[in-house]
Amino acid sequence: MRHKWLSVVITSGMLSVIIAGCGQSQAQGSSGHSSAQTVVDIKTAMVKGHNESILTNAKGDTLYYFTKDTSSHSACTGSCALIWPPLLAKNGISAPPSIKSHFSILHDPNGPQVEYNGHLLYRYSGDTGPLQTHGEGLFGAWFVATPHLAQTGSPMSSNSSSMMSNSPSSSYSYPSSSSSSSGSGYGY
Repeated sequence: MRHKWLSVVITSGMLSVIIAGCGQSQAQGSSGHSSAQTVVDIKTAMVKGHNESILTNAKGDTLYYFTKDTSSHSACTGSCALIWPPLLAKNGISAPPSIKSHFSILHDPNGPQVEYNGHLLYRYSGDTGPLQTHGEGLFGAWFVATPHLAQTGSPMSSNSSSMMSNSPSSSYSYPSSSSSSSGSGYGY
């Protein structure tokens, strides 16, 4: 009887550990839950000395777009994506109703990357806390994404002063790195 009781206790304990482990692996993902949607929100942050409405992820991290991207191709992959992590959405996007219809997902080398009005979205690794905007204007090609960001190929919205005052230069190019194996060509 004692042996049978000990066997039941050990088996129950092992089964509990296995079930807990399975539940934990199913609940993990880029947003913490495999069934959770990627959250995009609108917050107010200081951008180049002015309060601006900006797009953020669920943690309040500022989202950026890269002027070298197109609505069908990411120009920031490989080592570039280590500095500018793409915003990925494996299970859809949750956003305020006023901007929800402006989002789409592009399946590119980074994965299912979130687009806003045709602009792929990224975080900046140089922002170490919520609502920081250290990536604004970097290399003349990275800019804070705002709710007023115009559709790719459309004129810029007059409601976004930071976008208008920092109009990107189309002649900027990143330094190339011949040792880059990712094919991105960015010397990161």
